[in-house]
Amino acid sequence: ALEGKYIPEKTRLALILTRLKLNHTDQALTLIEAGLAENPENPVYHSLKGSLLFQQDKQADAESEFKKALSLDKTLLPALSGLAKLYEKQGNLPAAKEQLTLVIESAPGSVPVLAQALQFGLQHNDSEWVLTKIKTLQASKKDLIAPSLVLAAFYFQTQDFPQAQK
Repeated sequence: ALEGKYIPEKTRLALILTRLKLNHTDQALTLIEAGLAENPENPVYHSLKGSLLFQQDKQADAESEFKKALSLDKTLLPALSGLAKLYEKQGNLPAAKEQLTLVIESAPGSVPVLAQALQFGLQHNDSEWVLTKIKTLQASKKDLIAPSLVLAAFYFQTQDFPQAQK
């Protein structure tokens, strides 16, 4: 794959994720570039490139790649989440909250997404913002269990046992 030989896309994506996890960024970039050359309209490759650039602290380039990914698929969670983390790292908390709102709206049934948003709120002394978002989800989408689980975990952690029981 690193020599430019054709491999199935799912295999390439798995290799990219593995290379990123192992911090083999040069190999990951080679694989991402091969994927983009083959399929430049695939938002996943742009999002992965954004993640790689974010790891390398190339924030402007990372933002550009995340935005390219979102222009191709406005609900792509890794790009939405990556952009939120980038804005948070830059200290642009209003933009990070706006992105996290989009992440929550795109995956209201995802425990990791809601937990990420809650962690953001706790780190920035704005837990009321995210609790309101999660409670709104809980009330409006009664078929979802994730909001209730995240709220219960939050209240359990803060030792508010009556709220956790609810």
